[in-house]
Amino acid sequence: MSIPLETKFFDVRGLRIAVHELGDPSAPPVLALHGFMDHGLSFRGISAALHGRLKIVAPDFRGHGHSGWVGAGGAYHFYDYYADLFAVIDGMKLDRLRLLGHSMGGSAACGLAALLEDRVEAMVLLEGVGPPAEDAETAPDRLLRYVMSLGREWADGSIEVRRRGRRPMKDVADAAERMRGLNPRLSLGTAMQLAEDATEEVDGGRVWRYDPLHRAPSSRPFRADEFTSYLRRITAPVLSLAGADSQFVLPDLAERHAALRNVRVGRIAGVGHNVHHDRPEVVAECLVSWFLEDRSAFRVPNVDIE
Repeated sequence: MSIPLETKFFDVRGLRIAVHELGDPSAPPVLALHGFMDHGLSFRGISAALHGRLKIVAPDFRGHGHSGWVGAGGAYHFYDYYADLFAVIDGMKLDRLRLLGHSMGGSAACGLAALLEDRVEAMVLLEGVGPPAEDAETAPDRLLRYVMSLGREWADGSIEVRRRGRRPMKDVADAAERMRGLNPRLSLGTAMQLAEDATEEVDGGRVWRYDPLHRAPSSRPFRADEFTSYLRRITAPVLSLAGADSQFVLPDLAERHAALRNVRVGRIAGVGHNVHHDRPEVVAECLVSWFLEDRSAFRVPNVDIE
């Protein structure tokens, strides 16, 4: 059975931002934020498993999915996502916020929960408590790599970089097999749907929808102390979930969780970093329990609570 889907577009500072509504339009909304080089439609599996109990509102971050790319001479900076999300929240008329974030989207959700603390009802993070910390002493070298990449690789503008970064694949099945190579847990059907949503046809082949400029080096290191200041401002109850078999392990994860005022931590058995792809039905039950039921009695099969 297909799930209801409507895609809307908002003009945000001259850039088109896509927002996908998945599920019963009358159900309580969840603002779902995807990971790096992913897209909002990757939450399809969760939406199907929700059976209409919650509606997924999933924007594509700028330069991802169906959203627009920055122009020549532009770049992608994480903090620009927040201005985009503020516009999406206003455009979608979301008042009280239930937040879901995977990986990079979890980091963005944490920032939103800190900036809009009075409007966030609750939040679920899927391996989304920030990337690995970097030493502040690396800042000069990182900035140099960023500037040199602009001068060396992009001397003729972004057109050539984007062309070289979009080497076509044969078809959707080819893209799906590449995804399964990175995540063998994916069923063929799931991989085909993800690949269909993540690619578009160009010159008879399929290319990934994300902007290759995302591969540019970041201009500054990730500072855990700065990120933790956002975590300390979050007042909403947080459910932080990780894959029991994930290779994405943060040495300071316990310290980040300790910065949250109201957090439950759990691990989902038999899944890796892409929790929502591997066991969407388990994530769906977590969302229903955390957002719609008594959180103090939170218990979901296949989820070990620490």
